[in-house]
Amino acid sequence: MSRWVKKAFLTRGVELKLSCKRKNLRIARGHSVFLPKSFAGGLCPLQKGVFDHHNYLFPLSILFKASRIAHLTDARYFAAKEVDYLGFNLEEGTEGYLDPMYMKAIREWVEGPKIVGEFKQTPVRVVVEAAAFYGLDAVQVSAKTYGAQLAELEGLELILALEMDPEGLAFSKEALQSFAAQADIFLFDFSSVKVSKSSFYAEKERWQALFSIRPSLIQADLPAADWAEILETLGLAGISLVGGEEEAVGVKSYDELEEIFDGLGYQG
Repeated sequence: MSRWVKKAFLTRGVELKLSCKRKNLRIARGHSVFLPKSFAGGLCPLQKGVFDHHNYLFPLSILFKASRIAHLTDARYFAAKEVDYLGFNLEEGTEGYLDPMYMKAIREWVEGPKIVGEFKQTPVRVVVEAAAFYGLDAVQVSAKTYGAQLAELEGLELILALEMDPEGLAFSKEALQSFAAQADIFLFDFSSVKVSKSSFYAEKERWQALFSIRPSLIQADLPAADWAEILETLGLAGISLVGGEEEAVGVKSYDELEEIFDGLGYQG
């Protein structure tokens, strides 16, 4: 793992002060906590929280992944927002595919985020070769295709995509726990189903348990005003946001994404 490297353990009633890069991040009780290597003071006003439970950690910042980046305009926008990951669909013949050579050209214009190759059906051997050949910082693969092959991706930083069907999540809690031995991050993808704050809260304890197995992102169509509460209540590590088409070369509106960042108290 990279950003999330060790657990911290708190005793009952301990008050802890931290510095973080993004502002207005509330430290909630009962969240799993992982300390990043970059932990340091002076980056923003100190955040303070009183913990009533032991053996818990809090996220110092929200983890952002920008997915399916297809052009330089999106890449530069998200890099300016200091997202953690830029994802590119490198699977030829699929929607949103980006030629890896174009990805390499985009990479020369941005700095900061880790570059992720996104795969759904590509043979695992080819994924490993692509990661080495293109110098990928991480790979994202689908649990449906690669769930039994994750050990073959050992040594790569791994984001495991868990796509939601209309029938629900295809994997049990026990299956997710087995995936956790190889995956660094879970990405729960709700793109093909309609979800809301109320639908999550109807099964709040179940989702909290699943999202606590590994640092978890969700990708979903939710109102900007709901994100902060959902992240805190469900114990999520962060969000996956999806790139889109340009209105013209170099021209695109980011009003909806700005609402999400603003709602999370993040100024980039």
